Amino acid sequence: PFIQLASELWPGKHSPTITHSFIALLEKKGMLLRTYTQNIDGLDVLAGVSEEKMIECHGHFRTASCISCNVSYDGKECKRVIVEEKRAPPCQNCGGHVKPDIVFFGESLPT
Repeated sequence: PFIQLASELWPGKHSPTITHSFIALLEKKGMLLRTYTQNIDGLDVLAGVSEEKMIECHGHFRTASCISCNVSYDGKECKRVIVEEKRAPPCQNCGGHVKPDIVFFGESLPT
């Protein structure tokens, strides 16, 4: 179920809205201190909001890591393996499963 769900949720099917663009404009004009989102779609960053100004409470798909040892994994390679090969990438460090750095229902939020 994880692979199917992750493939369906992976960003790229939607474009930023006028609201996302407005938030990016606020940053461009130096008026944005920070923006918070529970969304994992990455549309704020796609609209031009810098990652430094974003607090993505439930994570994002830009990066990935091992669920066993937390070692980082290339986000683009994670997407390729999950979407194209329909499998979870193996961790290069411990052999565990790698997933995008997103929070699923029932998982703890990052600290």
